[in-house]
Amino acid sequence: MTITNGYCTLDDVKHSNRLNIASSDSGADVLLEAIIEGVSRKIDDECHRFFYLTSSQTRWYRPLTSEDVFIDDIPADSDLSAVAIDTDDDGTVNNTLTAITDYVLEPYNAPLDGKPYQKITRRRRGQFLFPTGADKSVAVTAAFGWTAIPKPVVEACKLQVERIFMRGGTPLGSNSMTALGKMTLTIPSLDPDVCGMLQPYIRISRGFG
Repeated sequence: MTITNGYCTLDDVKHSNRLNIASSDSGADVLLEAIIEGVSRKIDDECHRFFYLTSSQTRWYRPLTSEDVFIDDIPADSDLSAVAIDTDDDGTVNNTLTAITDYVLEPYNAPLDGKPYQKITRRRRGQFLFPTGADKSVAVTAAFGWTAIPKPVVEACKLQVERIFMRGGTPLGSNSMTALGKMTLTIPSLDPDVCGMLQPYIRISRGFG
């Protein structure tokens, strides 16, 4: 199988000191790949965010106030294509905002620290306010996520995958095969050591889509 948006690779796990499986030994590859993908999605759930980069897509948000709106992670200014608002609550945007005059991304220095932007704030001289009277009123078109997986997230993924694999079959949680022959796993709760490594990356959702 192919790992989709995994936070470590098959070789990362096979060549670890704890497993030390030869590259030529492919007997456990399918199981390991399924565990890597399952653990990666479990990390997404734990952190309330994901660490891969999407293609450009439009996501909707409800602002907390007329001055700012919390968004999913955007790695850089260049990854943001458009910010538009629906002022009459009909499900269709009717004003597109301009970065130079209408809004700014925050935290201002996030990319310098290797982190993504998480909020759009209205500039004081901006012409528009964010509409707050609708369930979804701000449409953001961007590539969302992270351009590089943080090293602690990679190590946390490796550690959890190794521990699950070394436990044997019983504690894995449920597993099944799809119609296409792909193995899927239901991953149990993350180990405390793994949660500790992920703690700095856990995000509190506030008005996200």
